[in-house]
Amino acid sequence: MALSENCHFFDRKDYSQKLHNLTEIRMRLGLRTGFNTIEKLPHLAGSEYAITGVFHKPYVKKYIETFAHRYKRFALLQGNEGTPELFSKGRVWITDGENTQEYIIDPQYYGIDYQKSWESITREESLQQLQNPSSEYLKLAKLNAAIYLFVAQKAQSIDTAFEMISSS
Repeated sequence: MALSENCHFFDRKDYSQKLHNLTEIRMRLGLRTGFNTIEKLPHLAGSEYAITGVFHKPYVKKYIETFAHRYKRFALLQGNEGTPELFSKGRVWITDGENTQEYIIDPQYYGIDYQKSWESITREESLQQLQNPSSEYLKLAKLNAAIYLFVAQKAQSIDTAFEMISSS
Protein backbone atom coordinates (compact mmCIF):
# COMPACT_ATOMS: atom_id res chain seq x y z
CA MET A 1 0.00 0.00 0.00
CA ALA A 2 1.38 3.39 -0.98
CA LEU A 3 1.40 5.99 1.79
CA SER A 4 1.40 9.74 1.37
CA GLU A 5 4.63 11.60 1.93
CA ASN A 6 3.75 12.62 5.49
CA CYS A 7 2.49 9.20 6.60
CA HIS A 8 4.91 6.53 7.76
CA PHE A 9 4.62 2.91 8.84
CA PHE A 10 7.08 1.55 11.37
CA ASP A 11 7.25 -2.21 11.60
CA ARG A 12 8.05 -3.35 15.14
CA LYS A 13 10.35 -6.11 13.88
CA ASP A 14 12.53 -3.43 12.23
CA TYR A 15 12.94 -1.16 15.25
CA SER A 16 12.68 -3.57 18.20
CA GLN A 17 13.45 -7.19 17.46
CA LYS A 18 13.22 -8.13 21.16
CA LEU A 19 9.73 -6.71 21.45
CA HIS A 20 8.75 -8.34 18.15
CA ASN A 21 9.96 -11.70 19.49
CA LEU A 22 7.24 -11.50 22.18
CA THR A 23 4.45 -11.31 19.58
CA GLU A 24 3.59 -15.01 19.67
CA ILE A 25 3.28 -15.01 23.46
CA ARG A 26 1.19 -11.84 23.39
CA MET A 27 -1.15 -13.35 20.79
CA ARG A 28 -1.58 -16.51 22.86
CA LEU A 29 -2.40 -14.48 25.97
CA GLY A 30 -5.00 -12.54 24.01
CA LEU A 31 -4.74 -9.60 26.40
CA ARG A 32 -3.61 -6.03 26.06
CA THR A 33 -0.43 -5.52 28.02
CA GLY A 34 1.81 -2.58 28.79
CA PHE A 35 3.66 -3.46 25.60
CA ASN A 36 0.69 -2.19 23.57
CA THR A 37 1.48 1.31 24.80
CA ILE A 38 5.23 1.08 25.20
CA GLU A 39 5.83 -0.03 21.62
CA LYS A 40 4.19 3.16 20.33
CA LEU A 41 6.35 5.65 22.20
CA PRO A 42 10.05 5.13 21.44
CA HIS A 43 10.16 8.48 19.54
CA LEU A 44 11.05 6.84 16.21
CA ALA A 45 9.54 9.53 14.01
CA GLY A 46 11.04 12.41 15.98
CA SER A 47 7.61 14.00 16.40
CA GLU A 48 7.09 16.91 18.77
CA TYR A 49 3.75 15.46 19.82
CA ALA A 50 2.59 12.05 21.00
CA ILE A 51 -0.81 10.65 21.84
CA THR A 52 -1.51 7.12 22.95
CA GLY A 53 -4.13 5.19 24.83
CA VAL A 54 -4.16 4.26 28.48
CA PHE A 55 -6.58 1.86 30.12
CA HIS A 56 -5.91 2.05 33.86
CA LYS A 57 -5.59 5.45 35.51
CA PRO A 58 -2.66 4.35 37.73
CA TYR A 59 -0.55 4.01 34.56
CA VAL A 60 -1.03 7.66 33.62
CA LYS A 61 1.66 8.90 36.01
CA LYS A 62 4.03 6.09 35.01
CA TYR A 63 3.68 6.79 31.28
CA ILE A 64 4.12 10.53 31.83
CA GLU A 65 7.25 9.97 33.92
CA THR A 66 8.67 7.56 31.35
CA PHE A 67 7.78 9.23 28.05
CA ALA A 68 6.67 12.86 28.39
CA HIS A 69 10.20 14.31 28.39
CA ARG A 70 10.66 13.06 24.81
CA TYR A 71 7.92 15.30 23.44
CA LYS A 72 6.94 18.96 23.38
CA ARG A 73 3.41 17.84 24.21
CA PHE A 74 2.47 14.35 25.38
CA ALA A 75 -1.11 13.10 25.66
CA LEU A 76 -2.76 10.01 27.07
CA LEU A 77 -6.34 9.27 26.05
CA GLN A 78 -8.43 6.92 28.14
CA GLY A 79 -10.56 5.68 25.28
CA ASN A 80 -12.48 2.46 24.99
CA GLU A 81 -10.38 -0.61 25.80
CA GLY A 82 -7.28 1.57 26.22
CA THR A 83 -7.25 2.82 22.63
CA PRO A 84 -6.35 6.43 21.77
CA GLU A 85 -9.84 6.89 20.29
CA LEU A 86 -12.89 8.17 22.06
CA PHE A 87 -16.21 6.40 21.51
CA SER A 88 -17.87 7.41 24.79
CA LYS A 89 -17.12 9.65 27.76
CA GLY A 90 -13.42 9.51 28.56
CA ARG A 91 -10.39 11.43 29.76
CA VAL A 92 -7.30 12.90 28.20
CA TRP A 93 -4.18 13.98 30.08
CA ILE A 94 -1.90 16.45 28.31
CA THR A 95 1.60 17.15 29.57
CA ASP A 96 3.50 20.31 28.56
CA GLY A 97 6.90 20.08 30.20
CA GLU A 98 6.22 19.71 33.92
CA ASN A 99 2.49 20.48 33.85
CA THR A 100 -0.23 17.88 33.27
CA GLN A 101 -3.84 18.86 32.68
CA GLU A 102 -6.73 16.38 32.79
CA TYR A 103 -9.77 16.90 30.55
CA ILE A 104 -13.03 14.98 30.70
CA ILE A 105 -14.57 14.67 27.25
CA ASP A 106 -18.17 13.64 26.75
CA PRO A 107 -19.34 13.13 23.16
CA GLN A 108 -22.89 14.05 24.22
CA TYR A 109 -21.64 17.59 24.93
CA TYR A 110 -20.86 17.82 21.21
CA GLY A 111 -24.28 16.50 20.21
CA ILE A 112 -22.99 12.99 19.52
CA ASP A 113 -25.26 10.07 20.38
CA TYR A 114 -23.07 7.18 19.23
CA GLN A 115 -24.24 3.74 20.33
CA LYS A 116 -21.36 1.30 20.56
CA SER A 117 -22.08 -2.23 19.42
CA TRP A 118 -20.32 -5.38 20.59
CA GLU A 119 -21.60 -7.45 17.67
CA SER A 120 -18.97 -9.03 15.45
CA ILE A 121 -18.92 -7.69 11.93
CA THR A 122 -17.23 -8.95 8.80
CA ARG A 123 -14.39 -7.20 7.03
CA GLU A 124 -16.81 -6.22 4.28
CA GLU A 125 -19.25 -4.70 6.80
CA SER A 126 -16.40 -2.78 8.38
CA LEU A 127 -15.32 -1.41 5.00
CA GLN A 128 -18.93 -0.49 4.25
CA GLN A 129 -19.11 1.51 7.50
CA LEU A 130 -15.95 3.38 6.52
CA GLN A 131 -17.20 4.11 3.00
CA ASN A 132 -20.70 5.17 4.14
CA PRO A 133 -20.39 6.26 7.77
CA SER A 134 -23.44 7.23 9.78
CA SER A 135 -23.76 10.88 10.80
CA GLU A 136 -22.99 9.93 14.43
CA TYR A 137 -19.87 8.02 13.40
CA LEU A 138 -18.70 11.01 11.35
CA LYS A 139 -19.25 13.39 14.28
CA LEU A 140 -17.30 11.00 16.51
CA ALA A 141 -14.43 10.96 14.00
CA LYS A 142 -14.46 14.76 14.00
CA LEU A 143 -14.31 14.83 17.80
CA ASN A 144 -11.30 12.51 17.79
CA ALA A 145 -9.64 14.68 15.13
CA ALA A 146 -10.38 17.75 17.28
CA ILE A 147 -8.60 16.13 20.23
CA TYR A 148 -5.57 15.44 18.04
CA LEU A 149 -5.56 19.02 16.71
CA PHE A 150 -5.66 20.36 20.27
CA VAL A 151 -2.82 18.08 21.37
CA ALA A 152 -0.76 19.27 18.37
CA GLN A 153 -1.51 22.90 19.29
CA LYS A 154 -3.36 23.58 16.04
CA ALA A 155 -6.38 24.85 18.03
CA GLN A 156 -6.78 26.69 21.34
CA SER A 157 -9.23 24.10 22.69
CA ILE A 158 -11.02 20.90 21.77
CA ASP A 159 -14.22 22.94 21.38
CA THR A 160 -12.54 25.33 18.93
CA ALA A 161 -11.06 22.44 16.94
CA PHE A 162 -14.42 20.65 16.80
CA GLU A 163 -16.14 23.82 15.54
CA MET A 164 -13.38 24.35 12.97
CA ILE A 165 -13.74 20.78 11.63
CA SER A 166 -17.54 20.78 11.74
CA SER A 167 -17.84 24.02 9.79
CA SER A 168 -15.59 22.90 6.93
